[in-house]
Amino acid sequence: MSKKNCVLAVGTVLLALPPGSAEAVRIDYTIDAGVEHNDNVTLVDGAPVSQNILRTGLGFLATEDTSALQLRVEGRAEYRNHEDDLYSDGVEGELGALANWFAIPDRLSITAENRLELQAINPFAEDTPDNRQQVNVFSIGPNLYFMRGSTFQGQLEMRYIDSRAEETEEFNSQRIGLAARAFKEFDESRRASINVQSQDVDFDDDAFARDHRRDDLFARYEHGFNILSLSLDAGWSRVSFDDGDHHSAPLLRAGLTWRPSERSRFSLDVVDQYSDAATTFLGGVQAPGGIPTSVLIGTDIITAAVYEERSATAGYTYLGDATTFGASAYARRLDYIDAVDPDEDREGVALDLGRTLRPTLSLGLHYSSERIRYDLVDGRFHTTRYGLALSKQWSRRWSSSLAVEHNRWKNPVLGSDVDQTLIYLSIAYSNH
Repeated sequence: MSKKNCVLAVGTVLLALPPGSAEAVRIDYTIDAGVEHNDNVTLVDGAPVSQNILRTGLGFLATEDTSALQLRVEGRAEYRNHEDDLYSDGVEGELGALANWFAIPDRLSITAENRLELQAINPFAEDTPDNRQQVNVFSIGPNLYFMRGSTFQGQLEMRYIDSRAEETEEFNSQRIGLAARAFKEFDESRRASINVQSQDVDFDDDAFARDHRRDDLFARYEHGFNILSLSLDAGWSRVSFDDGDHHSAPLLRAGLTWRPSERSRFSLDVVDQYSDAATTFLGGVQAPGGIPTSVLIGTDIITAAVYEERSATAGYTYLGDATTFGASAYARRLDYIDAVDPDEDREGVALDLGRTLRPTLSLGLHYSSERIRYDLVDGRFHTTRYGLALSKQWSRRWSSSLAVEHNRWKNPVLGSDVDQTLIYLSIAYSNH
């Protein structure tokens, strides 16, 4: 199951460390504990149940970046103790790991990736503790390099990928991925490549999922300016099922980043491609983050089906001396090849504002809204979250926080309109 693969990933990372390198790994962590008051823990439309929950958590970040090893492991484990037997006490967690070890400098490296997260079992039901499952995707394999150091380079890749879901067993699969890439560097700011990749997918239960192979051929161009950078993938994809069915479509991915000043950044990403839940899930490991402060609950449908994804995401961030601000908006359309899964449209926005009130006192505000429409459901799911957090730094390592958040769910399947307010008082110790 997912926990087994999580342990396997961490073990692989440790085995990848060259002798004596463990001392060079930087490990930052935060231990926190607190009490949460939830005024609607069962998320019902009427007669809400109020409950206090004791929470204890450990968040960590391990990094190393040398010529022989690039390592990043971040995660969080959180224990929740409910004051009655309405829900079972237990541990929830998330983990993202990425390690690349050059076994032979400039010739051979081994890459291991792992992502463990909580996802909904039934995306059409409310987010209660009994509607959550651990989902894990693990990948490992070698990279062989040719003519490394010249302006023209080649690369071969092979990956073994294992995907597991705690409850949604149709998601479970093993995959073999192969890729060949040729790179051309024109100068320090311009780079192009030709990429051929293939992935063979074998599901554990063929009664609910179709084994298939996905082939991609695309060209990539990257250009980095002083204040503007862009990347573009353009090509073609084909999905061939073992029963003889096959589908083809263009592949397009584009990214644009504009930095008008040292403090501000605008970004825009556009995607049109074939994908599936496991591929999208593992892709999240590439995004760098910090020490997780909470265990997030995903809302994606955990399924074996292949879909065509069309999406656009725009964002803006500002990092000032006393004020930080972030805003993002996205739209995403998923068209499933198999009719058993409902096509969906998602749109969402998020706002975050941080302000330093005093050298040891800070305030954070956040707001997010997401709408989801499934083709087989009349109406839209609508989730709204907003809140604030007041943080106090008592010393270099000790801090406390008071957070208040209000959530609202509109569910057209259940015909419900649910409100929930959370109040969380915590204290934390950090080694950094």
